[in-house]
Amino acid sequence: MSLSLDERAALARGSLTGLSVGDPFRDQFFLLDNRHVSAETGVPPVPWAWSNDTEMACSVADVLNQSGQINQDLLAASFARRIDVANGYGAGAFDLLTRVQDGAHWLAACEPLPVWLAPSADPPPGLRA
Repeated sequence: MSLSLDERAALARGSLTGLSVGDPFRDQFFLLDNRHVSAETGVPPVPWAWSNDTEMACSVADVLNQSGQINQDLLAASFARRIDVANGYGAGAFDLLTRVQDGAHWLAACEPLPVWLAPSADPPPGLRA
């Protein structure tokens, strides 16, 4: 059974809603202030911060809704447009996406590649196929 675009969009919204709550909820258990969360309620105090994972998932949904497929150029532009240092991006992602914001193509912004990503190099042991 094939889903319509509206049905797919509704499912994506449901997934984004779950991610937007679940990811920040999980993050609360990495905060020292929450190490003594009540065993009775088990719920850390609010507010829970919007995460980079949720922001990037919103970009994926936007690109899929725009073009019906993952267009890497549109996706990279959306990631760069939405980046917010307060959302927990790593230093490498922040550097890459600010290069894209400044006008670099996302492939060029990835240079130089780590040695293990170069075509002739072997990947680290944990990443071998």
